[in-house]
Amino acid sequence: MAKTKTKAAANIYAVVGSDESEVKRMAADLAAKVTPPDAGDFGLEVIDGVVDNAEQAASRIRSTIEALQTLPFFGGKLVWLKNANFLGDTAIGRAASVQSALDELAEIIKGDFGAAVTLLLSATEVDKRRSFYKALANRAELQIFDRLDSSRSGWEEEATEIVRARASPSMASLSSRASQPRACITRSRGASSSLTIFAALIGPRSSNSLHTARQGSYSRWSSREAAPQLYPVVAVLGPDKLQVLEEVAALVRFQEHNLLEPARPALG
Repeated sequence: MAKTKTKAAANIYAVVGSDESEVKRMAADLAAKVTPPDAGDFGLEVIDGVVDNAEQAASRIRSTIEALQTLPFFGGKLVWLKNANFLGDTAIGRAASVQSALDELAEIIKGDFGAAVTLLLSATEVDKRRSFYKALANRAELQIFDRLDSSRSGWEEEATEIVRARASPSMASLSSRASQPRACITRSRGASSSLTIFAALIGPRSSNSLHTARQGSYSRWSSREAAPQLYPVVAVLGPDKLQVLEEVAALVRFQEHNLLEPARPALG
């Protein structure tokens, strides 16, 4: 789930959290936005934060400090400490040399390294008890992306919010209906959807299987082994009747095909 904390400094950004893929994606998007557009090759300085030992970690931290203290050639620049893996509670992260270097970087963050230079830090494992993290949280625009914990109460609501946030606005939107608590995927009016769902029947072949699927009408027994859903895809029409929502059915393409055979051109 994404959490954002905005602080005073306008030129310090941090993207952290246990959701590694989302941290990397959002950090890359943010880097593209805050890199000075007219600075050319001098507008972005990337320090690789993936290290194998404490010596490398301390060296990368000091390279970041040096980059922050070096004035840009043209206009401004972004210094990106990327994918740092030494900020967590690990042997490398606890090393005295690493903590000393992080203390130096924390002092730079607390101070003012000039409006022409922007700092971006991305990391997936961060020890939030450390003084460095606290200094960063106090000064940076901080985005936190943590993996869902399905053992924790309320994870379903968090999952729905993630789907809502990541859905393409031109393709779909999640909406709630007061008359029946549910969320459904609906195509935006006038927008063409790039999403197509190919449906496959797993089980004995039946002559009316495709017809039944296209009708989208099932008994409750048919959904007895369905996996937990982030949002319902059916409406309850009676004690023993379920109907696939029209907006969901519109995205599904039904076609007979043996999955053991090569895909037909029409299936991609």
